Amino acid sequence: MSRESNGDKSLPRYLSFCFSSDGSSLLLWETNSLVIVRLDVASNDGRPFDLGPLLRRDGTQGGPGSILFVAEGRGKMAAIASQGLAGKFLVVLDQSGLPEMSAVLPIGDATPKCLAMSRCNSFVAIGLESRAMLVRLTGGVVNFEWVITMSVRGPDSFEGIRVASQVCNITADGAYAIVATQMRDTHQSSEDGAIHTAVWTCEREAKGPFQLPRCTMPNVLLSYPPLPPPLLNFSHGWESPMLTLLSR
Repeated sequence: MSRESNGDKSLPRYLSFCFSSDGSSLLLWETNSLVIVRLDVASNDGRPFDLGPLLRRDGTQGGPGSILFVAEGRGKMAAIASQGLAGKFLVVLDQSGLPEMSAVLPIGDATPKCLAMSRCNSFVAIGLESRAMLVRLTGGVVNFEWVITMSVRGPDSFEGIRVASQVCNITADGAYAIVATQMRDTHQSSEDGAIHTAVWTCEREAKGPFQLPRCTMPNVLLSYPPLPPPLLNFSHGWESPMLTLLSR
């Protein structure tokens, strides 16, 4: 959403946004800020959530910081926040805003590409290029004893090739996690634009990755201004994913 599109000069030039998994709320945030605004779709009531106090409570001293990604299940939100030299953090918080219902998990200097939260509030998935992280929530609170890392592809498959974009999602019942990774090869090999999609079961001993048939899309996400990332859904009943790419 741009300032020019709505004529309100009090808004930031650009806002990022996403809907909750159940479609009941709209989340908005400015990249160079640690504040998320949650709007209830039915009532149009809004409430800001400042991640700064939560990060400081956990001993993070990283300056102003910024929000990279936001996701919501049903009343429970997750965000990836960057705090400069302090690194990046997964922040999970409740719509009540109560500190005791929130948690902060460091993810180091990794490069997050996407974030998803299950509609049942049981799992959070983070795409980290060559790997994905799956975090379990117990009673709506992060279970620090239940965090697993899954390899998206073989360890040598990223040599000389980088990730152009990545999207992830979790089935509504929290049974499966899915990550689609689009490759970028400046030498324009067959991997340039190739999308590799992998599925895992959401278990401590996750089964997978189950590799789905490869497809190819143009690397239009590298254009400027960037296009929105593709949408990814998966039905284990159909055993197939659905990728939706918005183009000009």
